[in-house]
Amino acid sequence: MKSKRNMYLCGSFLKILMLMRSFILSTVVLLAFSSCDLLNKEGSEIVDEAATQWAEAYFNYQFDRASKYVTPESRKWIRFAASNLSEQDIDLLRQQENMAAVSLLDCELADDSTWIATIEVSNYVKTDSLNQVGHLVDNDTKFQIKIVERDKRMYVKMEGLPQSGMHNRD
Repeated sequence: MKSKRNMYLCGSFLKILMLMRSFILSTVVLLAFSSCDLLNKEGSEIVDEAATQWAEAYFNYQFDRASKYVTPESRKWIRFAASNLSEQDIDLLRQQENMAAVSLLDCELADDSTWIATIEVSNYVKTDSLNQVGHLVDNDTKFQIKIVERDKRMYVKMEGLPQSGMHNRD
């Protein structure tokens, strides 16, 4: 009788241990997912800031400032944009009453260290080519820019000049 009772108690104890084990495992998994979500939110804020800071500098033709937010291999595109400004473009920029306005619409994780940010820009000077004078764009124009992580910092990766409604070329 005593051995049956001990076996029953042992079986009940094992069931309780199994339930506690599953509860603890479930709690650990839940906490792990919660902390990952928190890290993604903090990372997203850093990405958002890098995209916004670069766009505000770039679309206001503050190329020195914009170059601080791009990868080293992207700086050639900043230099290219700066070298293609004509005197008429510069005059138009000086006459502009308000600076370009930038809004971040979306930021999506593309892979482990790359994000695609969608920004909207208005009131900026668009330079078309070497032979044409730039013109003011009042309406909202969407751009998608690539943000990459390097050395624990976020940078814009330019693979060409920004084009409205399109990803930078890969």
